[in-house]
Amino acid sequence: AKSPITDEVINVASGTETSLMTLATQLLRVMNSAAQPEHAQERKVNPVPRRLADTQKARELLGFEASVSLAEGLGSLVHWWQDQHVVA
Repeated sequence: AKSPITDEVINVASGTETSLMTLATQLLRVMNSAAQPEHAQERKVNPVPRRLADTQKARELLGFEASVSLAEGLGSLVHWWQDQHVVA
């Protein structure tokens, strides 16, 4: 990506809240894995229960708006990663 904007912190995201369970489940699905997410005892490391990236700055400064679904993006990521780790 190219932009004349410098020295700005900008969230580039979908702007749609996604739970860690949904993320893990979809990632396992696109990896064709039969594994299931495991739940460990809750930790008090980070008490923030929810996260959602504010994409307003990306929209205003860059004209950015997500156009790829989570499943499609994860699929592309997994295929790219597999291509990078080809075993000869």
